[in-house]
Amino acid sequence: MRFEFTKPVLHVASLSRDIEVSHWGGNVAFEERYTLLHRGANLSSLFNRVKWAQSAYFNPSSYALKEMKFSLRAGSVDPYYTDTIGNVSTSRFRPGKRDALLEAKPRYPVFGGWKYPFTIGWNSDAKSYLRRLGGEGYVLNVPFLEGPRQSEGVEYERVTLRVLLPEGATNIKFDTTLPASSIVSHSVDLHKTYLDTLGRTTLTITASNIVDDFRDRELIVTYNYPFTASLRKPIVIFVSMLGVFIVAYVIGGVEVKFASKKQ
Repeated sequence: MRFEFTKPVLHVASLSRDIEVSHWGGNVAFEERYTLLHRGANLSSLFNRVKWAQSAYFNPSSYALKEMKFSLRAGSVDPYYTDTIGNVSTSRFRPGKRDALLEAKPRYPVFGGWKYPFTIGWNSDAKSYLRRLGGEGYVLNVPFLEGPRQSEGVEYERVTLRVLLPEGATNIKFDTTLPASSIVSHSVDLHKTYLDTLGRTTLTITASNIVDDFRDRELIVTYNYPFTASLRKPIVIFVSMLGVFIVAYVIGGVEVKFASKKQ
Protein backbone atom coordinates (compact mmCIF):
# COMPACT_ATOMS: atom_id res chain seq x y z
CA MET A 1 0.00 0.00 0.00
CA ARG A 2 1.42 3.39 -1.01
CA PHE A 3 0.22 6.73 0.32
CA GLU A 4 1.46 10.30 0.58
CA PHE A 5 2.71 11.49 3.98
CA THR A 6 4.06 15.06 4.03
CA LYS A 7 4.77 15.38 7.75
CA PRO A 8 8.11 14.87 9.52
CA VAL A 9 9.02 11.39 10.74
CA LEU A 10 10.72 12.31 14.02
CA HIS A 11 12.97 9.97 15.95
CA VAL A 12 14.90 10.91 19.11
CA ALA A 13 18.00 8.73 19.26
CA SER A 14 18.80 9.91 22.79
CA LEU A 15 17.18 12.22 25.34
CA SER A 16 18.97 13.24 28.53
CA ARG A 17 16.50 14.81 30.95
CA ASP A 18 17.71 16.40 34.20
CA ILE A 19 15.41 17.47 37.05
CA GLU A 20 17.20 19.43 39.79
CA VAL A 21 15.35 20.00 43.08
CA SER A 22 16.32 22.92 45.33
CA HIS A 23 14.70 23.26 48.75
CA TRP A 24 16.46 26.52 49.60
CA GLY A 25 15.46 28.21 46.35
CA GLY A 26 12.00 26.62 46.23
CA ASN A 27 12.72 25.73 42.60
CA VAL A 28 12.71 22.72 40.30
CA ALA A 29 14.95 23.17 37.24
CA PHE A 30 14.44 21.12 34.08
CA GLU A 31 16.90 20.59 31.25
CA GLU A 32 16.47 18.31 28.24
CA ARG A 33 19.18 17.48 25.69
CA TYR A 34 17.90 15.96 22.44
CA THR A 35 19.54 14.18 19.52
CA LEU A 36 16.74 14.46 16.97
CA LEU A 37 16.69 12.58 13.65
CA HIS A 38 14.34 12.98 10.69
CA ARG A 39 13.65 9.49 9.32
CA GLY A 40 11.73 10.67 6.27
CA ALA A 41 12.89 10.36 2.69
CA ASN A 42 16.14 12.14 1.82
CA LEU A 43 16.26 15.10 -0.54
CA SER A 44 16.51 14.18 -4.22
CA SER A 45 18.86 17.16 -4.80
CA LEU A 46 21.06 19.48 -2.78
CA PHE A 47 19.37 21.87 -0.40
CA ASN A 48 18.91 25.36 -1.84
CA ARG A 49 18.53 28.14 0.72
CA VAL A 50 17.19 30.63 -1.86
CA LYS A 51 14.45 28.29 -3.05
CA TRP A 52 13.56 27.51 0.55
CA ALA A 53 13.16 31.23 1.33
CA GLN A 54 11.01 31.71 -1.79
CA SER A 55 8.74 28.85 -0.76
CA ALA A 56 7.62 30.86 2.27
CA TYR A 57 5.52 33.08 -0.03
CA PHE A 58 3.46 30.37 -1.72
CA ASN A 59 3.64 27.77 1.12
CA PRO A 60 4.03 24.46 -0.74
CA SER A 61 3.69 21.15 1.08
CA SER A 62 6.93 20.11 2.76
CA TYR A 63 7.85 17.34 5.16
CA ALA A 64 10.72 19.32 6.68
CA LEU A 65 10.55 20.01 10.42
CA LYS A 66 9.90 23.75 10.84
CA GLU A 67 8.67 24.08 14.41
CA MET A 68 8.32 22.19 17.68
CA LYS A 69 5.83 22.97 20.46
CA PHE A 70 6.56 22.06 24.08
CA SER A 71 3.62 22.17 26.47
CA LEU A 72 4.90 23.01 29.96
CA ARG A 73 3.16 23.23 33.30
CA ALA A 74 1.68 26.55 34.40
CA GLY A 75 4.17 28.69 36.32
CA SER A 76 7.16 27.67 34.20
CA VAL A 77 9.60 30.56 33.74
CA ASP A 78 13.06 31.39 32.35
CA PRO A 79 12.99 29.10 29.30
CA TYR A 80 16.07 28.74 27.11
CA TYR A 81 16.73 27.04 23.78
CA THR A 82 20.23 26.29 22.49
CA ASP A 83 22.01 24.03 20.02
CA THR A 84 25.63 23.18 19.25
CA ILE A 85 26.26 26.71 17.92
CA GLY A 86 24.71 28.61 20.82
CA ASN A 87 21.47 30.35 21.68
CA VAL A 88 18.63 29.97 19.16
CA SER A 89 16.56 33.15 18.97
CA THR A 90 13.80 31.67 16.78
CA SER A 91 11.57 30.72 19.69
CA ARG A 92 8.53 32.10 21.48
CA PHE A 93 7.31 31.48 25.03
CA ARG A 94 3.63 31.87 25.87
CA PRO A 95 2.92 31.67 29.63
CA GLY A 96 -0.65 31.01 30.75
CA LYS A 97 -2.78 30.25 33.78
CA ARG A 98 -3.45 26.63 32.79
CA ASP A 99 -0.23 25.81 30.99
CA ALA A 100 2.75 27.39 29.24
CA LEU A 101 3.78 26.87 25.62
CA LEU A 102 7.32 27.01 24.26
CA GLU A 103 7.40 27.29 20.47
CA ALA A 104 10.88 26.44 19.22
CA LYS A 105 11.94 26.75 15.59
CA PRO A 106 15.12 24.92 14.55
CA ARG A 107 18.02 27.01 13.29
CA TYR A 108 17.53 25.37 9.87
CA PRO A 109 14.74 23.24 8.35
CA VAL A 110 15.32 19.59 9.19
CA PHE A 111 14.79 17.38 6.13
CA GLY A 112 14.82 13.61 5.82
CA GLY A 113 18.09 12.03 6.90
CA TRP A 114 19.19 15.17 8.79
CA LYS A 115 20.11 15.35 12.47
CA TYR A 116 19.47 18.26 14.84
CA PRO A 117 20.87 18.19 18.41
CA PHE A 118 19.46 20.86 20.73
CA THR A 119 18.81 21.67 24.39
CA ILE A 120 15.87 23.29 26.15
CA GLY A 121 15.40 24.16 29.82
CA TRP A 122 13.16 26.05 32.21
CA ASN A 123 12.44 26.64 35.90
CA SER A 124 9.28 25.94 37.89
CA ASP A 125 7.99 26.59 41.38
CA ALA A 126 8.72 23.65 43.66
CA LYS A 127 5.18 23.89 45.11
CA SER A 128 3.82 22.49 41.84
CA TYR A 129 5.83 19.26 42.19
CA LEU A 130 7.05 18.85 45.77
CA ARG A 131 5.07 17.94 48.90
CA ARG A 132 6.09 17.27 52.47
CA LEU A 133 4.91 14.00 54.00
CA GLY A 134 5.65 14.98 57.57
CA GLY A 135 8.83 14.96 59.56
CA GLU A 136 11.78 14.46 57.22
CA GLY A 137 9.81 12.86 54.36
CA TYR A 138 9.17 14.48 50.96
CA VAL A 139 7.49 13.32 47.76
CA LEU A 140 8.30 14.61 44.28
CA ASN A 141 5.76 14.09 41.47
CA VAL A 142 7.01 15.02 37.98
CA PRO A 143 6.17 13.88 34.43
CA PHE A 144 8.53 11.19 33.20
CA LEU A 145 8.56 12.69 29.71
CA GLU A 146 7.85 16.21 28.43
CA GLY A 147 8.69 16.20 24.75
CA PRO A 148 7.40 18.18 21.77
CA ARG A 149 3.70 17.81 21.05
CA GLN A 150 3.68 17.06 17.32
CA SER A 151 0.60 15.91 15.45
CA GLU A 152 2.70 13.27 13.65
CA GLY A 153 4.12 11.92 16.92
CA VAL A 154 7.67 11.34 18.16
CA GLU A 155 9.46 8.12 19.10
CA TYR A 156 12.30 7.87 21.64
CA GLU A 157 14.97 5.23 21.32
CA ARG A 158 16.69 5.92 24.64
CA VAL A 159 15.72 8.20 27.54
CA THR A 160 18.04 8.89 30.47
CA LEU A 161 16.31 10.68 33.33
CA ARG A 162 18.28 12.08 36.28
CA VAL A 163 16.62 13.48 39.39
CA LEU A 164 19.13 15.55 41.37
CA LEU A 165 17.89 15.73 44.95
CA PRO A 166 19.31 18.02 47.66
CA GLU A 167 22.61 17.06 49.22
CA GLY A 168 22.04 14.75 52.17
CA ALA A 169 18.80 13.18 50.88
CA THR A 170 18.44 9.53 51.94
CA ASN A 171 16.05 6.58 51.66
CA ILE A 172 15.34 7.14 47.96
CA LYS A 173 12.35 5.28 46.50
CA PHE A 174 10.54 5.77 43.22
CA ASP A 175 7.52 4.55 41.31
CA THR A 176 6.33 5.29 37.80
CA THR A 177 3.25 4.62 35.70
CA LEU A 178 5.54 3.85 32.74
CA PRO A 179 5.39 0.18 31.63
CA ALA A 180 7.93 -1.90 33.53
CA SER A 181 9.19 -3.39 30.26
CA SER A 182 10.39 0.07 29.17
CA ILE A 183 12.69 0.54 32.18
CA VAL A 184 16.19 -0.70 31.36
CA SER A 185 18.02 0.20 34.57
CA HIS A 186 17.99 2.50 37.58
CA SER A 187 20.58 3.52 40.15
CA VAL A 188 21.24 5.96 43.00
CA ASP A 189 24.60 7.69 43.23
CA LEU A 190 26.19 11.06 44.00
CA HIS A 191 26.70 14.03 41.70
CA LYS A 192 28.85 16.98 42.74
CA THR A 193 27.88 20.53 41.82
CA TYR A 194 28.88 23.96 43.11
CA LEU A 195 29.49 24.31 46.86
CA ASP A 196 28.78 20.64 47.51
CA THR A 197 30.76 18.61 50.03
CA LEU A 198 29.72 14.98 49.57
CA GLY A 199 27.60 15.49 46.46
CA ARG A 200 23.91 15.57 45.63
CA THR A 201 21.92 12.35 45.77
CA THR A 202 20.97 11.47 42.19
CA LEU A 203 18.41 8.98 40.94
CA THR A 204 19.14 7.83 37.37
CA ILE A 205 16.55 5.92 35.33
CA THR A 206 17.17 4.65 31.81
CA ALA A 207 14.28 3.68 29.53
CA SER A 208 14.11 2.58 25.90
CA ASN A 209 11.58 2.48 23.07
CA ILE A 210 9.27 5.20 24.39
CA VAL A 211 6.48 6.87 22.42
CA ASP A 212 5.10 10.31 23.15
CA ASP A 213 1.80 8.77 24.24
CA PHE A 214 3.62 8.18 27.54
CA ARG A 215 4.17 11.92 27.99
CA ASP A 216 1.67 12.20 30.84
CA ARG A 217 3.01 9.21 32.78
CA GLU A 218 4.17 10.18 36.28
CA LEU A 219 7.39 9.64 38.16
CA ILE A 220 6.97 9.68 41.95
CA VAL A 221 10.10 9.93 44.09
CA THR A 222 10.04 9.80 47.89
CA TYR A 223 13.04 10.63 50.08
CA ASN A 224 14.07 11.83 53.51
CA TYR A 225 15.80 15.18 53.96
CA PRO A 226 16.83 15.88 57.60
CA PHE A 227 17.06 19.43 58.92
CA THR A 228 20.78 19.04 59.67
CA ALA A 229 21.44 18.28 56.00
CA SER A 230 19.65 21.48 54.97
CA LEU A 231 22.12 23.48 57.06
CA ARG A 232 25.16 21.97 55.34
CA LYS A 233 25.30 24.32 52.35
CA PRO A 234 24.84 27.58 54.35
CA ILE A 235 27.62 26.47 56.69
CA VAL A 236 29.88 25.66 53.72
CA ILE A 237 29.19 29.08 52.20
CA PHE A 238 29.83 30.86 55.51
CA VAL A 239 33.08 28.98 56.17
CA SER A 240 34.25 29.55 52.58
CA MET A 241 33.60 33.30 52.74
CA LEU A 242 35.24 33.51 56.16
CA GLY A 243 38.29 31.69 54.83
CA VAL A 244 38.53 34.09 51.87
CA PHE A 245 38.43 37.13 54.19
CA ILE A 246 41.08 35.63 56.49
CA VAL A 247 43.38 34.83 53.57
CA ALA A 248 42.87 38.31 52.11
CA TYR A 249 43.63 39.89 55.50
CA VAL A 250 46.81 37.85 55.93
CA ILE A 251 48.03 38.59 52.42
CA GLY A 252 47.22 42.28 52.85
CA GLY A 253 49.40 42.47 55.96
CA VAL A 254 52.46 41.08 54.21
CA GLU A 255 54.90 43.78 53.17
CA VAL A 256 56.44 43.12 49.80
CA LYS A 257 59.35 45.49 49.15
CA PHE A 258 63.08 45.50 48.49
CA ALA A 259 65.35 46.48 51.37
CA SER A 260 67.92 49.15 50.59
CA LYS A 261 71.51 47.93 50.47
CA LYS A 262 73.73 49.52 53.16
CA GLN A 263 77.13 50.89 52.09
